[in-house]
Amino acid sequence: EVRASGLWTDIGVQTPLDHMTVDIEAFSVALDDPEDVFAGAYGFRTALGCELEWETDGAVIAGSATHSFEVPCIVHGELLLDEQTIEVDGWGWRSHRWGSPTTVDRTTLRGRSIDGSWFHDDHEDRAATMRVVGAGPVPAPELDARLDQFFAAGDNGDMAWIRRIRGLL
Repeated sequence: EVRASGLWTDIGVQTPLDHMTVDIEAFSVALDDPEDVFAGAYGFRTALGCELEWETDGAVIAGSATHSFEVPCIVHGELLLDEQTIEVDGWGWRSHRWGSPTTVDRTTLRGRSIDGSWFHDDHEDRAATMRVVGAGPVPAPELDARLDQFFAAGDNGDMAWIRRIRGLL
């Protein structure tokens, strides 16, 4: 549990490698354009919270970095944004690593096929055939580079999170 002015968070390992919970009450900054996060722009203080659960839905997989792992999960709960409550019922991956972060500490492509099977790899050919559904800039000061994350779909129904590192800042 972490408490500070304008922040409360509790990350719970309910069952190791099987069930995690994340509860957050905090403030964020609403920006007109997500890219403004890199320009030092000013925004509006906005309440942000979540009550989310990750339940493992497949084998624990060795990660790209030494001493790391990645886990496919079913994710459900609520995302609280200002006055809105957004129900979350989907899937995702969680990862963990020991040591300093690197540009290769997680797989480039992590997703789920239309048949429900999970995949994770670093093959750009698969990523190149997918269309972007949503994107967001991700500040990653420890990398001295720009990290972009995309949610993408393939014509065959595959869905994936794609990570790309762009040049040094």
